[in-house]
Amino acid sequence: MIERVESFLGDHIEGFFNRKFSSHLEPVELVKGLEKEARRQGAGSSLANAYAISLGTEDYQRLCSHRVADELGTALKRFIIRADLHMDGKLSICFALDDSLRAGTYHLSAHIQRDSVPEADDSVSCDTMAQTIVLERPSLMEARCLNLPPEHELAELMVLNGPDEGIAMMLGERKIYLGRMPRNEFILTDTNISRVHAWISYESHRHVLYDAESRNGSFVNGSRIQAQRLCSGDEIRLGATSLRYEVP
Repeated sequence: MIERVESFLGDHIEGFFNRKFSSHLEPVELVKGLEKEARRQGAGSSLANAYAISLGTEDYQRLCSHRVADELGTALKRFIIRADLHMDGKLSICFALDDSLRAGTYHLSAHIQRDSVPEADDSVSCDTMAQTIVLERPSLMEARCLNLPPEHELAELMVLNGPDEGIAMMLGERKIYLGRMPRNEFILTDTNISRVHAWISYESHRHVLYDAESRNGSFVNGSRIQAQRLCSGDEIRLGATSLRYEVP
């Protein structure tokens, strides 16, 4: 009950000051809105993967860009990991023009997009998606969906001890292999580690560690695993080498 009251007061106080003292939106405010929406949807089910942000004319002209969409997408993907949530399908962020909204205000809507978002150029018009997401709003004039880059730096994997101590690698959305073989993306020289010891894939917007039938096994927080979805702060042990998985 107390948490709900604090959340209610926080939302309204923050909204009051934004309206009174801010003339335009900043990307960080949209990030907070996306995180709040993801938190509202909560754990236990897949999150919506299509988000439409309706903006007034001034904010739309300033914020509707690939750079902002990239910032929002990266921030939301990192939040999903930190909050131990998951999302199926490709993440899509659309900006919509709503001339009834004042500068400094916005409206966020979300739903699960079952069909894949078509590849498009930098100036793709997203009329079909707009009808699905936001055409219920009578003042909608235009919507643009900006394709997010296929690769974001979402988490860091760092060696904590052993012969490779201090080596780190940023993890994105590509599958990476770990082991002693030179062709692995993350090469470890510990002789207790197999030639191909494990791999990390990106599934439902989460990193998952798989053991590659290694000789000495793969461990997460002390427990031997075959496959394990990773959370920020997890400690991984391969052979005699410890690594930490961390989301910035």
